[in-house]
Amino acid sequence: SRPPPPASAARSRAAPWPPPPVAMDLLGRCRAACSPPCAPADVLGAGRPRLCSWSEEEVTTEGADPAVGLEYGFLGSRLGQPTVGARPPLPRAAHASLCDPGGLVPVHGFGEDRRAGGPTLAGVYALDPTPLGRGSYGEVTGAVHRQTGARRAVKSVGKAGLGRYVRDVSGFVRREVDILRGVDHPNIVRLYEAYEDDANIHLVLELCEGGDLLERVTVARERLPEHEAALLLLQMLSAVQHLYLRGIVHRDLKPENFLFTRREPEREPLPPAVAPVKLIDFGLSRRLGFEAGMRITPKIGTAEYMAPESFAGRIKPVLADRADMWSMGVVLHVIFIGHFPSPRLAELSMDEYLALPCWARISKPGRDLLGQLLHPDPARRPPVTHVLRHPWLAQAATRGGGPPPNLTAAVQSYAGAVDLRRLALAAAAREADDCELAPVRQAFRALELECGGSLTRAALERAAQQASRASAPLAAQLARAFEAVDIDGSGAVEWTELVAASLCTGGAPEAGTPCRGPAPLPPLRDDACRRAFGLLGQGAGALTAETLARAVATARGPADEPCGDTPSGGTGGSA
Repeated sequence: SRPPPPASAARSRAAPWPPPPVAMDLLGRCRAACSPPCAPADVLGAGRPRLCSWSEEEVTTEGADPAVGLEYGFLGSRLGQPTVGARPPLPRAAHASLCDPGGLVPVHGFGEDRRAGGPTLAGVYALDPTPLGRGSYGEVTGAVHRQTGARRAVKSVGKAGLGRYVRDVSGFVRREVDILRGVDHPNIVRLYEAYEDDANIHLVLELCEGGDLLERVTVARERLPEHEAALLLLQMLSAVQHLYLRGIVHRDLKPENFLFTRREPEREPLPPAVAPVKLIDFGLSRRLGFEAGMRITPKIGTAEYMAPESFAGRIKPVLADRADMWSMGVVLHVIFIGHFPSPRLAELSMDEYLALPCWARISKPGRDLLGQLLHPDPARRPPVTHVLRHPWLAQAATRGGGPPPNLTAAVQSYAGAVDLRRLALAAAAREADDCELAPVRQAFRALELECGGSLTRAALERAAQQASRASAPLAAQLARAFEAVDIDGSGAVEWTELVAASLCTGGAPEAGTPCRGPAPLPPLRDDACRRAFGLLGQGAGALTAETLARAVATARGPADEPCGDTPSGGTGGSA
C-alpha cells in the first residue's frame, strides 16, 4: 500500500453515507451490523491500516462539488477570540501586551520577507535522510536542531506538487500556519517556526514519538477500559474546544490525527499516563470569519468520519462545528467496540442501535454520550462545551490532585517580574518538556473546565469563588495578576503563559531581583534556554531592540521600549 500523506495532506474523496462496505471492512467493521455474534476484540489485527481513499481539497469548488455560502459576520473572527456559537466575541485586552498572539512563532521568507542572510531551514536544522512519511505533494521528515540537538518534525510542502490542486499555494499553506500560530493548548501540536523558499514551504512542528490513537485501538486485544477512554476523550475534546472558541473547524478528526508525545512501554497497550495526546493535521482546518458569503467545501475530510450533513452539502452557518462533533462520535465508537458505526445506524433509532448486543458491556452514560455525538441532526448534536460537561466525563475530569502547591506563589512571583524576564520565560516555556509539565497541565485542565474553556479574568474570578475547589486559590491569583500573565493581550491566560508563570517561583521579588524558590516542575534544560534566546535574538547572538521588536507588540508606542528593566517599562538596549 502507498504511504500515508504528511500531517496536513488533504483527505478523502466524498462518498455516499454510510461509506461503502469495502471501506467498512478495512477496519473490520462488523458485517452483521452489530448483531450477534459481535466482532471479536482483536478484529482489527496487529496491522496499521490506513482507512481512506485520498484526494485533495476542492479549493476552487468546481464541478459537481458545491460550496456553501456562509455568513459568519455576527460571530467575530479576530485571532485569539472565540467566534463560533452563541458566545459573544472576546474583547481585546485593554492592558499593554508584550507580544502579539503568535508573535513567538517566527515565519521566515513568507511573502515579501526574504531578507538576505536570514535564517534558513538547512542552516538551523539537520534533516534525517529518510522521511517519516510522504504524500501527494509533500513529506514529513525528522530533524535535529543543529545547536542544541532538539528533535523536531518538519513538514515540507512542494509548491509544484500542490500547485496541481490549488491556485494560491502559499495562501493555502499559510492558512494552516496562521491557525497553528493562533492556537496554544497542551493537547494541540506546537508549531515552532515556518520557512518558505522558492520551491517549498516548511513547517517545523513538535515531534510526537508515542504513536497514534489508531495504534492503541488496533494492537490491543481488549478494548480500552472506560475510565481510560474517558481520560483520552477529555484531552481530545479539550483540544477541539480550544478550536471551537476561536472559530476554527478542524474537518479531519480521526484516530490517526491524535498522536502521543512519548511512549510509556510499561503501560502498553494502554495509552500513556503522563505523555499527553496531541491533535495534529490542520491542513483542512478553516477559520470561520467575518467575510460575507464565505465559501467552505462541505464534502471534505476522511469519508469514514464525515458527518451526514457534510456528505449532503447541507452545512448551516451556526452549526459548522457540529461536523467535528460527529467525527468525535465516530472516534469514540471505534474506541468502544473497535469498528465504525454500522449501516444500521441509518435504519434504527439511536436507542435501538445502542440496544444491540455488542453494546452490553458499555455503561449507560457512555452509550448516552455516544448517542448524542452521533445524532443525525446537527442541531440536536451538542457543541463541545456541552459535551465536556457530560456525566461520563465528570469522573475523568476530577482525577488527579490539585495544582502544584507552589504554583500559586509562582504566578505571584511572575507578576512582579520585569517585562523582559516575563517575555523570556514565555519563550522558554515553549521549549519545556511536555512530560515534565504534567502537574501544570492538570492544573490548566481543571481551570479550563471550571472557566468554560477560556481563562478570562471574569471566568477566573468566578472560579475563585468556588472555595471548595482545589484550584480556587490559583484562579484567584491568576485573576489578580491577569494583566501580567496575559502577555499577548488575547484576553485569556493561554497554556504557554501559565507554563511561563510556573517557571518563575518563590515570593514576589523586588524590582530587578531574580525569581527563586522551589520549582513546581524540573528546571528548564540549558538547550531549551539557548533556543529561547535564539528565538528572541532572531539568531543574531544578542538581544537588541531590533530583534525584540519582531516578537513584541507594535502598538506600545514609539516612546516605549519593547521590554524594560522595571515592571512598568524602562530602558532598552542589548543583552
